[in-house]
Amino acid sequence: LLRLPFDTLELIAGALDERPDLLSLALSCSTWKGIIIPRHLEYCEIFLSADHISIWRHLAERPSLASNVRKLVISDSKFY
Repeated sequence: LLRLPFDTLELIAGALDERPDLLSLALSCSTWKGIIIPRHLEYCEIFLSADHISIWRHLAERPSLASNVRKLVISDSKFY
């Protein structure tokens, strides 16, 4: 499996929607860890309020990070 091209490995990792599945694969070997941790687990789930302007700006300026978001929960600022 690890002899496949990098882009194919990226597609495989991208097909996994559940964080525990991604983490399990990342822990299986250093190759998967290098693909999954920086590209698929960071920014995977974001829970924040609409008034966190700096975070929204950060994601807008870095589309490669924003594309990692799988779950986004926006709520009232009193909760976050």
